[in-house]
Amino acid sequence: ITQSDFILLLEKESQGMQGWDLCVDRKEIKVAKTLQSDGSGCVFLRAWSTLPEVEPEVVFHMFHRCEKRMQWDRAFFDMKIVENIEGSDILYSVLRVPACTPRDYVQYRRARVLDDGTILISLRSAIHPELPEKSGMIRAESFTSGYVIRRYEEGSEKGTKVFLMTCTDVKGIIPKFIINFVAPRKPGEWIDALKKACLDFQAGNPDYANLKKELEPYTKYHTFDFEDCAEGPAQSPEASPGISRAEQATRVGL
Repeated sequence: ITQSDFILLLEKESQGMQGWDLCVDRKEIKVAKTLQSDGSGCVFLRAWSTLPEVEPEVVFHMFHRCEKRMQWDRAFFDMKIVENIEGSDILYSVLRVPACTPRDYVQYRRARVLDDGTILISLRSAIHPELPEKSGMIRAESFTSGYVIRRYEEGSEKGTKVFLMTCTDVKGIIPKFIINFVAPRKPGEWIDALKKACLDFQAGNPDYANLKKELEPYTKYHTFDFEDCAEGPAQSPEASPGISRAEQATRVGL
């Protein structure tokens, strides 16, 4: 995962709705989808959610730690870090698919904390010699996936806003109409489970502010970050000067 992946993530967060179907529009969450233009039938999802009274460092902790995520995200029944390569984790996970063959994923995963405290997590498919395809499972392909986690204050309300995006080919034989029907509903279920897990953790761990220390390693750049992005580091939407993220994302192919 390099700088261009984070630029793409921020571009998709702020991109307009032209060409997208807004399939969920509630106060606490909005979900938009579109079909990929390559004819694959893959659904590209974006979702914007609000988690009042939840702190960003707790969201990161509950999502980024595999053992924590397995406690609240029941969609997965296996998840582990295999190794770290040039700053990116190699993440292996197995997804439950009701009435269908389980899907497993091998992904690069990397987190980045921007100067304003915004947390970025980017993932995409990887190949690893110790993780060949297995009998009884179908290897899904993650073209791009990611999360933006940022603190907000609106009047007397404060908490965390979470943006997520995912474009995945689950492979195998799953009718496209089922994917199109089910996929837009999953982000809402996922966010509800995440919110409950975070609030429960905060209630049971009053020293949760110490989790900010977990973010420190992700404030640093790597020398290879700019190998395919000459414009410089990713920034939050409020702080991005010069060339637009849309133009930058076009240069990296999406």
